[in-house]
Amino acid sequence: MKKKLLLMLLALSVFFGGLTGTALAAGLDNFKTVKTYTQGQFVDVSSSVWYAVNVKEAYEYDLINGKDSNHFDPNGNLTVAEAIKLAACLNSVYYNGAVNINTADASVWYQPYVDYAKAQGIINRDFDNYNRAVTRLEFGSIFAKAMPADALSRINTVEDNAIPDLPMASNGADGVYALYRAGILTGND
Repeated sequence: MKKKLLLMLLALSVFFGGLTGTALAAGLDNFKTVKTYTQGQFVDVSSSVWYAVNVKEAYEYDLINGKDSNHFDPNGNLTVAEAIKLAACLNSVYYNGAVNINTADASVWYQPYVDYAKAQGIINRDFDNYNRAVTRLEFGSIFAKAMPADALSRINTVEDNAIPDLPMASNGADGVYALYRAGILTGND
């Protein structure tokens, strides 16, 4: 999955999308800018690209850091590890008010996020390779569990089995369908 899709998910749909209810409002109040993004900070994210504001917001909310201090790699594929890290950060801010995941003693950068995601029920298994591109099915399954189910308010009608390459009987399809119905994921046919 391309990072651009993820940025739309984070900055547009989850933070500011039609989330309603008292419990949701309380969790959304936890999202505050905690870092400062400097224009041009990521040399591969021009201020003129449509997703530049999404990169800025996701960085300021402490959900992304970039591949390194100068590169974001917006055209690269999102890895399993990156998807888990983002979902863990989203969950931690929503429920705890900040990203409270200790990464100081990690031998592998993503392991603390994997451990957190397992403890919170975001994921329930190990992956064969955390550095490979995440699939849409894995992405949907991970992100649908990062927030409470009622945070994914339906704004689209997507009937069961309406996604041609994803029958509802597929393990984890319910997460992808929830994201489509919430307007977070979209297809091109």
